[in-house]
Amino acid sequence: MKKRFTFLLILSVTLFFSSFSQTTSSVIKKSKRPKVGLVLSGGGAKGFAYIGLFRVLKEVGLHIDYVAGTSIGSIMAGFYAAGYDPDSLPDIVRAQDWDKVMSDGVDRKFIPFIDKEMGNKLIITLPIEKAGKGVSLMSSLSEGQNVDLLLNRFFGSQYKVTDFSKLPVPFFCVATDLFTGNAVLLDSGNMVKAIRASMSIPGYFNPVKIGDKYLVDGGVVNNYPVKDMKDRGVDFVIGGDVQQGLLHDIKDLNTVTSVIMQITGYHAVEANNVGMANTDLYIHFDMGKYDMMSFTDYDSIMAIGERTARAHYDELKALADSLNAIEFVPGNKFSGHPLDSIFVADVSVVGNKKVPLKYFSNLLNSIVNKKTSVHKLESIINYMYGSGFFKHVTYQLNNAGQDKVNVIIDVEETSLGVLAAGVHFDSDYGGMLLTNAMFKNLLIRGSKLYVNFQVGNNARLRTMFAMDRGSKPGFGFETDFYGFKFGDYRGDVKTNELGFTNYKFTAFASNTWLSQYNFRFGFDYEYFSLTQKVVVDSLYESMSGFNSYGSIFASLHADTRNNKVYPTSGFYFKGRIEYVFPLSNNWSDKLFQNSGIFYLKYKGNIQISKQQKMVLQPEMFIGGTIRNEIPPLQHWFGFGGINNFQFQDNIIQFAGTKFIQKFGFYTAVGRLKLQYNFYKKLYVILRDDFGVITTTISQKPTGDNFVNGYALTLAYNSFIGPIELTGMSSNVAGASLFLSVGFWF
Repeated sequence: MKKRFTFLLILSVTLFFSSFSQTTSSVIKKSKRPKVGLVLSGGGAKGFAYIGLFRVLKEVGLHIDYVAGTSIGSIMAGFYAAGYDPDSLPDIVRAQDWDKVMSDGVDRKFIPFIDKEMGNKLIITLPIEKAGKGVSLMSSLSEGQNVDLLLNRFFGSQYKVTDFSKLPVPFFCVATDLFTGNAVLLDSGNMVKAIRASMSIPGYFNPVKIGDKYLVDGGVVNNYPVKDMKDRGVDFVIGGDVQQGLLHDIKDLNTVTSVIMQITGYHAVEANNVGMANTDLYIHFDMGKYDMMSFTDYDSIMAIGERTARAHYDELKALADSLNAIEFVPGNKFSGHPLDSIFVADVSVVGNKKVPLKYFSNLLNSIVNKKTSVHKLESIINYMYGSGFFKHVTYQLNNAGQDKVNVIIDVEETSLGVLAAGVHFDSDYGGMLLTNAMFKNLLIRGSKLYVNFQVGNNARLRTMFAMDRGSKPGFGFETDFYGFKFGDYRGDVKTNELGFTNYKFTAFASNTWLSQYNFRFGFDYEYFSLTQKVVVDSLYESMSGFNSYGSIFASLHADTRNNKVYPTSGFYFKGRIEYVFPLSNNWSDKLFQNSGIFYLKYKGNIQISKQQKMVLQPEMFIGGTIRNEIPPLQHWFGFGGINNFQFQDNIIQFAGTKFIQKFGFYTAVGRLKLQYNFYKKLYVILRDDFGVITTTISQKPTGDNFVNGYALTLAYNSFIGPIELTGMSSNVAGASLFLSVGFWF
């Protein structure tokens, strides 16, 4: 405070003497206007508070000559340096999905169709490295994939500027050399990369390579670089500080990020003391309960920033007036904005070793030598990242002259594969241990091998090898070995227990569009057996031995849903037609006929409230044989139970009924669900199911084959997967409860 008043006194005295006499101006020269710098500390989400300071600086007309920051301070200083209007920043902050930005999640529409089908989310996921390294742990919580996209979106417009002193407001930021622990001042190069390095929190984000250095968050050694600002010839420094010092209560160290920041904060104490000693106008923002990860509390944080900055309004106004009395310089101009479109001269990819670029050739060629939107470029990056072949994909814009850019896409390929594990229990299939492994480029470049294994009362081993070639035709092979048990019912009474065992082999060719639409045709071979617990049916008993069956099929899939478990937009569709025939030369080819079978499945989502809280979900299933044939038993349609996953597509869930309570050759089912996300991860789901299942197409719906069921589900979307408790009933079965816990395949 004393230093600030001394500086203002000097300004006033200088002003007095500079205006003493115009006739002596040649003797008593007017003092040179002091340079003013703005330095912003790191502090994660708390840095949103600086927006209030920017707005006050704009109001008082104070011209800032230099701006700098560390970590989030570098991002906010970057906005100021790039000329963004402070009044536009609140809307920019509010427009982001911060949970997504701080993770490596990608919209489901960018995930390859085959990964939607086979690559399921489980509780524990570990990378599988190349031979000799085995299974490993992740080196950081996040690769920073979405942070990179965000920074490119807002600072990519400065691609022509490689000397940061040439920005609308000169700028620098601070990072830390990972190997020496020394502070690294970044004042040239690529602005996006510099800011990304400055905010790379150790353990949370991966280091950033610039030149021959690997850099992490500057806050490790210098979270408040005022001394560096003074060393650049700046006379007066305004310091914004959202730090709250080291924590002293173990109860406050209750998250991974809080522990990381506590450890890294030890080394920044000395630099903070030096910085505060060199600060001329110090503005501390007391953030109270908010911490570095409070990104979704942006409105509250910005409100604190506004109140705090306005408490210093008079001091900032007096400083601006004093400076302008020496030499009038208007306030900073604010004309910065994100790039909307670019003219791409060329695209190059660096870092790929195993993944052939032809996988992405259609995407990359679509933007070369033409004007394209940044949104489309981001979509290409997301498709590449969503492919699963890369753990990090970012881009850099280089000036190609004549308002054209060269796009450099930098990729880092993933590990050999991923191993995942989880548990599942439900009232139909019982308890299961789930394991999932996916291997990339294992046998052929661009290939994927999936292995899903379920151990429990109803075991299953499913594998798929596929040549995933993006938008180009591909092929694959699949095996599916499974067995499960279910009741045989007469009305609502269980009279026996049946068991399906099937060993299935598939070869197929396929084509995918936009990762959301897939056409497939191929051949299935099945080695199938049916067993019964109590021998009461001679027909069932004759099927107890294994017999061979074949089928030729074609299918069309579409999946545009934003979420597999609790979607709020998009739709799912599957249509399949197959010709099934017995291959064994015994009773099976006499009992069952060569049969043409078809089915159509649809699930939609219609938003009926704001923020996607309430969604109406119409669904339908239609299937049958084409010429009234009797197909092999495993191709009959069966419905009953409300399990969200089935071993066979021709098993249809139906509220208020027992698991596979009814069989038939023809079925039509309609369903209407109302899904309401009433609190955070809690849902309530109402549903009404109605349908008919018959053995002949001419059979009319009656009380015996027409079913109407309804259900009420309370659900929690937990880290181990959805936990659902359902009460249900129907006109063919009494009231019952169904419990499902955990992810499913």
